Order: sequence, then structure tokens, then C-alpha cells
Amino acid sequence: MFITALNEGRSSAAKKFLTPQHLQANQVLITCVLEGHWTLIVLDVAGKTMTLVDSGNARHNGLTLVSHFFESMDEMPHSWTSQHSKEVAKQTNGYDCEVHMCQNAADVAYALTFSFSPNKVHAIRKAMTFEILTGALMPRE
Repeated sequence: MFITALNEGRSSAAKKFLTPQHLQANQVLITCVLEGHWTLIVLDVAGKTMTLVDSGNARHNGLTLVSHFFESMDEMPHSWTSQHSKEVAKQTNGYDCEVHMCQNAADVAYALTFSFSPNKVHAIRKAMTFEILTGALMPRE
């Protein structure tokens, strides 16, 4: 909803989703869905770095939306560096971006490297379904 609000030019609505208090965390994970493609934006608060984690080749750039949001807000920090993660697995079709985004978010949250491969997407989807249905997280390695 944060990115949707920014994309629609509703920065006042976006303020409800990302506040200066959120930036007291080490990292903030932002799901980004634009033009039907799911990506992840990772805010490294201490390093003032925004990283786009994209399993495809998004035509949009959610980083630009977030950068402009920060620039327009007096209470938000300025001078963030934007980058694209090059270590992320690339999807082999046009429909698994949400599975990749969720797995990449889990890897970031658990401080793991992006180590899964596209041929494991089916197993990852099954594990995610189990976690959602049972409310229990699977062990991470």
C-alpha cells in the first residue's frame, strides 16, 4: 500500500505506512508491486542504502518513488544511496516474481545470502503455503 500510494501521488497516505519511527530499525523491507511485477526494496537504515531486489527486469523503479518520498519529507533522512542487488536469483518465467520476492525477504530477515535457485520455486511455494496455513515458520538454513 505504501508503494501504491506513492505511485498514485498520495504522499500523505504514504506517510502512514513509513514514518520516521520505522527508520529506527536496522532494516525496513518494502514490498513493491508495480505493473504486475513484485520486487523488494531493502532500506539499510545505518548505511542509508536502498537496495532493489528484483528477480526479473522490472520496467519500473520503486527506488525512485521512495527516493522522491524521502526528499519531500523534512523529517525523513536525506542522502540515501540507491543500488540494485546483483546476487539475487532470476526467475525463469513471467509469474514467479511473488515467490522470489517472499523468499528474498525471508533471506534478508534471517540474514541469509540469496542462495535459492529458480528450480526450487515449486518447493518454496509449498513451504510458504504450509507456513501460511499452519502459522508456523519452517526452519531456515
